[in-house]
Amino acid sequence: MRHLINDWVISGVTVVQTGAPVTPSCTSLAAGPANSDPSLSGGGARCQEIANPGAFQQNFFQNFNTGAFTVAPSGTFGNIGLSILRQPTWFNFDMSLDRRIPLGKEGKRALRARIEAYNVFNHTEFSTIGTTLSLSGVSGTNTNTNTTWGQDTATYSPRQLATTLRFEF
Repeated sequence: MRHLINDWVISGVTVVQTGAPVTPSCTSLAAGPANSDPSLSGGGARCQEIANPGAFQQNFFQNFNTGAFTVAPSGTFGNIGLSILRQPTWFNFDMSLDRRIPLGKEGKRALRARIEAYNVFNHTEFSTIGTTLSLSGVSGTNTNTNTTWGQDTATYSPRQLATTLRFEF
């Protein structure tokens, strides 16, 4: 029993990372200047902030105040700064369990058994949020048509296990 239980080595890596900064973009399905990109960046028009994006109750469907933005008035750049929102924070735990089992009296030969677990606790780790506001009409009749606006839209990999059995000589 002692040979099975003793001499195991456990190790792990923990990563806690804040989300990357991101800038919301606004588009309109209306023809003409309401959908123009005055910045000529090609990435869609910048938004107009009409409320505090941080004033909200966070839940699965809302990572910022989705009512805080609208399309900027025609011919303007919008009043939001770059990178005012953040992608989700990421917590990841990886672990390994390793043991070297000597074979023979000299110990020159051995078996090495290793089990690795990535995202060992298998909790969902969201990676991106929807940051494009897509309005359906002109001022006064705008309705958001993007169903992922403000929501978590992608995840990192679930738990993965790897095993290794190696003969050393």
